Amino acid sequence: GYENSQSWFSMEAINVEWPRMLARWCKEMGVLRFVHISMVGADINSPSRLLRQKAEAEMAVLEEFPTATIIRPCDIFSEEDATYVRYLKAQKYFKICPVPNRGSRIHQPVFAGDVAEAVCRAILLEHTEGRIAELGGPVRFTTTDFIRWCAECN
Repeated sequence: GYENSQSWFSMEAINVEWPRMLARWCKEMGVLRFVHISMVGADINSPSRLLRQKAEAEMAVLEEFPTATIIRPCDIFSEEDATYVRYLKAQKYFKICPVPNRGSRIHQPVFAGDVAEAVCRAILLEHTEGRIAELGGPVRFTTTDFIRWCAECN
């Protein structure tokens, strides 16, 4: 998983240093607006390494580009989405489905098109400069609820 990535680059580099460099380069090139996509739950004190790195990236981006807008979406989905389709496929073909965290995780997925619209608005609207927006969809459910719904669909 995430903690044992075999990438050529460290997860620290990908999640923190690359956004920092991109923000710096954009500022140096005279780019007027910068939007950074983070993750809901980003927190420097989180027990999750990923969420700590996302918070570090936000701070790094704002250090380099103080007027940047940070967007923190929940899980992003779209048509043919691999994240949620895997639950449907697991139940359809294997009749079983692993349930992480005892199915208690809360999901509030947001449609990819809505995230794209939020980015466009952040670029166009000056009052978003230096601010953080969290995006979630209209429906909240647990992993268990979702798996039950998948079972009904199959």
